[in-house]
Amino acid sequence: RTPAPVARTALAFVPEPVAVEVSDAAATPLSTTLMNGSLTTTPRPVDVDQLPDLLPLAPIAPSVAHLGQPVLIQWRVRNLGPQPAVAPWQEALYLTPAPDSPQRQLIALITVSADLPPGGEITRSQTLVLPPSAAGENFLLVEVDGPNTLAERREDNNRAAGATGVLLVGPDLQASALTAPVEGEQGTSIPVAWTVVNQG
Repeated sequence: RTPAPVARTALAFVPEPVAVEVSDAAATPLSTTLMNGSLTTTPRPVDVDQLPDLLPLAPIAPSVAHLGQPVLIQWRVRNLGPQPAVAPWQEALYLTPAPDSPQRQLIALITVSADLPPGGEITRSQTLVLPPSAAGENFLLVEVDGPNTLAERREDNNRAAGATGVLLVGPDLQASALTAPVEGEQGTSIPVAWTVVNQG
């Protein structure tokens, strides 16, 4: 005879919709919904005028620096935005042959660990020994948040170069005032004197 049907039950899990918010590289928030294992993403508008905005001011240094000697360099950073600039971000110092030159030599890199409030300003100081390869005239350039890790109102105002150059000079030894006897005997010693002056 035909067996009687047997009723069976099973527990099935149906996921609830989960809303997740993520940000892309340009810091544009995205609204993302997870439904049954599928992700759907739709842009959500952001008011960029409400973001922080870091602005560096031209670095300050002596007009003449000496190779092998420490040089004090200072620069200021302002937050022009209505929101605090939340650390961390990086600030870099470069030497460049001209303010608008693409050629740059990194001489210092710091990681900022303190937030900068809206309208706030801070002064940085670095004492550096400039590299011998930079002998001659160079300009100092400061760049804040170069990798663009911080979402800002503007990203095109993160560099500032000094209006005047820094002349990096090395030692320049010159000998002068050589004195010696007018004549001497062969095989004997004679006194010789001279003066060395560093014109560098």
